[in-house]
Amino acid sequence: MDIDNVVIYVADAVRYDTAVEQDISEIGAVYKTIASSLHTPTSFASIVSGLYPPSHGVEGFQHQLCPDTQTLLNLPKTDCAISPSMEHHPVTDVLRNPPSKDLERINSPYVYLIRDPAGHAPYNQFDWEEFTRQQTSEEYFDSVSSIQQMREDYQNAVSGSIDRFQNLIQQAKDYNVTDNTLFVYLGDHGERVGEYGYVGHNHLARPESVYVPTLFYHKDIDPGRRDGCIRHIDIAPTVCELLGIQTKKMDGDSIKIGEEVYRPGYNQYESVFYSSTRLDSRRMIQSYWDHDGGFVKTKGGYLKALIIYGYLRWNMSPNRFIGGDGFRSTFSEFSPGMKKYGNPSISLDECEKIFEQFQKRQNTGEEKVDQETVDQLESLGYM
Repeated sequence: MDIDNVVIYVADAVRYDTAVEQDISEIGAVYKTIASSLHTPTSFASIVSGLYPPSHGVEGFQHQLCPDTQTLLNLPKTDCAISPSMEHHPVTDVLRNPPSKDLERINSPYVYLIRDPAGHAPYNQFDWEEFTRQQTSEEYFDSVSSIQQMREDYQNAVSGSIDRFQNLIQQAKDYNVTDNTLFVYLGDHGERVGEYGYVGHNHLARPESVYVPTLFYHKDIDPGRRDGCIRHIDIAPTVCELLGIQTKKMDGDSIKIGEEVYRPGYNQYESVFYSSTRLDSRRMIQSYWDHDGGFVKTKGGYLKALIIYGYLRWNMSPNRFIGGDGFRSTFSEFSPGMKKYGNPSISLDECEKIFEQFQKRQNTGEEKVDQETVDQLESLGYM
């Protein structure tokens, strides 16, 4: 497979099972993928750097990648750019503001990054003319009539992102640039649409919010689902190897696209409330997964869990909380401790050791946040 160019299409909040239900495997080779975080800025940093969150230090939109971090957006002798639509999103600042270009104006060899709002709330409400949401997330949830309607809107939002990805490939074919170009579609994190009593992706590491799809499209790649799983951190080393670029040491490893891959992976999330700097909300959630399940460790005591849960109940739409009497049916999901999901092959003791090792590696990216960023996050549905 002769590759000179790579287009990476990151679809926000797209979970693996929903993408598979949309027949995404008919387009290209599809892998179940372990997201590096439950939060967009942290996952984007891992996708472009091949590093786990403790290595790159980006916990939220208040951080930037360190200037000496090698990423897919600063490769040597490569035209690296983002789509103009990303100029309106704060993740661009996290990535240290790479240049933006239209795809037809970029020069080969290149790496081109696109973000699609896809499955992020408010579901299916993005205005592509103005690059804004028609509603905030909480306005959407206040207006929606049922969980069934939320799920339908979410599925339509994911379907729309897949359609736009296919349209992008068709446009590239019209320019005769697909023969030497690899197209990658992947989710930055998943989404829980009522599972475990709460709608969203932050605060609870669960299979629905950790497993995302990665699709590789090229004329020489046979479509279909592949067994096993890969990780966000495998994207950057895979791209660099295909482009023949030597890199600094990354946490991820290159994969042979099209073959079965079995890579267990780590996910980390730090609770962040950008608009409430006085709230003691910092709480780490560590989880480790393989293709059949994983272990989740939520740190902090019950008081911290109650503070976070209370803040969410007070500030977010009640329609985000599904079932029962509200408190009893969902607070247990926010409580500290270790939980197991599915049937992971790794043991609990092994996971505990892995969590300790990652805790020791914890770095912090450059911090940068202001009120304008906070306002922008709210308008884009992150608050």
